[in-house]
Amino acid sequence: MVDSSEKVALCVQLACIWEATARKPGNVHRHCDFEDATYLDFLLSAAAIAPVLADASRRPMGVGETILQAVQATRAVVGTNTNLGIILLLAPLVHAGSDLETGVGTVLTRPSARPCPEAWAGSPNRTSPESRRNPWLR
Repeated sequence: MVDSSEKVALCVQLACIWEATARKPGNVHRHCDFEDATYLDFLLSAAAIAPVLADASRRPMGVGETILQAVQATRAVVGTNTNLGIILLLAPLVHAGSDLETGVGTVLTRPSARPCPEAWAGSPNRTSPESRRNPWLR
């Protein structure tokens, strides 16, 4: 029998793979690599963050800590934050548990929801105009 954290890991990995596989203009996908980021980088990143988010679903840690650990796991296998966006999407969902309707709001209002600045270092969009306006990205 598969426990709930194993289901979380599988769902996280599949979500990342599906997102990376979808053809999106201007983004990496299975038919388009960039010089500094390849489709394989995104697949490796998916495998790296799945156990981190599964672990977060079964032990108490803040969303910010989960984001940082997922970014660190990504950096251990690829040189950049290939999946920072999906980490930011999935981490609050994992912490919210089965009651997404009220759980996400509750999770995001906790002080531990703010990610550590270290999570943003190496982000491909760190120098975009949006990142200069958004204090979360500084």
